[in-house]
Amino acid sequence: MDQERPRRLLLEGRPGIGKTTVARRLVALPALAAAAPGGVVVVDELGRMELASAAFRAAVLVLLDREVAVVATVQVHGHPFTDALKQRPDVRVVQVTEQSRHALPERLAAQLHLVGVRGRAP
Repeated sequence: MDQERPRRLLLEGRPGIGKTTVARRLVALPALAAAAPGGVVVVDELGRMELASAAFRAAVLVLLDREVAVVATVQVHGHPFTDALKQRPDVRVVQVTEQSRHALPERLAAQLHLVGVRGRAP
């Protein structure tokens, strides 16, 4: 194995500096900020750990005010932040069930096409 160019990155730290916190700071927040106008951003997910981060919540709000399409998974359980997002006039909530999940890719593609996002030909 080439010790100069590792193929894996392991994040290690003391308690309270968990891998999720580090990944959010190193990857998620910069990725949300770098979203290109006219593009698509997929956020997986707006769950308990993400909602605990004020910086992440702020980045999501900024993202939703930009000219990008956003597809995000969101927890079913109520939370003031996600409840407010679900009430925005520019947000459409799609319920996903075991029965509906198979048709989800086509449904999302159609919705993204409606807002002007062009995909690649298969």
